[in-house]
Amino acid sequence: MDIGRAFSFVFDDEQWVTSILIMGLLILVPILGSILLIGYMLETARNVAMNSPRPLPKWDNFGDKLSLGFAGFVISLVYALPIIVLAGLVVCAAVGRRWCLGQRGGGWGRCWVAPSCASSRSSSWRPSSSSR
Repeated sequence: MDIGRAFSFVFDDEQWVTSILIMGLLILVPILGSILLIGYMLETARNVAMNSPRPLPKWDNFGDKLSLGFAGFVISLVYALPIIVLAGLVVCAAVGRRWCLGQRGGGWGRCWVAPSCASSRSSSWRPSSSSR
C-alpha cells in the first residue's frame, strides 16, 4: 500500500487543474452539483481501485455521474438514517422537557403527555384557574 500515492494521484493527470476547477464550480450549484460531485468521487474511487494510470475521470458524461451520484447519495442517506432518527428523538425529548418544565408547578407531574414532537401545547391538559 502506497500512502503517498493517495495524496499524489491527482497530479498524475495532465488536466488536473481543469478537473479541480470544474469541481469548484459545481459545488456552487446547490443540490445537483453535490450529487454530481458524489458521482465523480465514486468514479474516481473505482478508477483507483482498478489501478488506472490516470484515475481522475473526464467530465464528458454528466448523466452517468448524476445517476451514480444519486445512488451514492441514497446509500449514504440509508446509512445515516439511524443517526438522524436518534438526533431527532434527542431534540424532541429536549423540546418536550423544556415545555413540560414550563407548565404550572414546574415539574413533570403536571405534564401528562410524554415529551414528543407530536404533542402540542393547545391539546394538553392544563389546570383551570378556578381550581385551588
